[in-house]
Amino acid sequence: MIEPTRLGAAPATGKDVMPEEEVSPEQVEATIQSRGFIVLLGLAAIVGVLVSLGAWCFLELVNQIQRGVYVHLPSGLGYHHGPPLCGRCRCSRSLA
Repeated sequence: MIEPTRLGAAPATGKDVMPEEEVSPEQVEATIQSRGFIVLLGLAAIVGVLVSLGAWCFLELVNQIQRGVYVHLPSGLGYHHGPPLCGRCRCSRSLA
């Protein structure tokens, strides 16, 4: 059987747990102004714009497919004034 410490799980004893270090405001400011953080922020912005553009293109594609199926396809099949109606529908339409 594999022991939990080999899988990366820390034992529950208090002596093996490391306390978390507090981060000073100067360290936060230095991290924000570092070149790596700015590059990462720019990369995240570029990825966000590309994902948004992809989502917009997908929605436009869905819109064009719906227009083709519900507007252009019926007229292309010969139904220029809508689909054929049954007898009851014609009667109720003429009475209205």
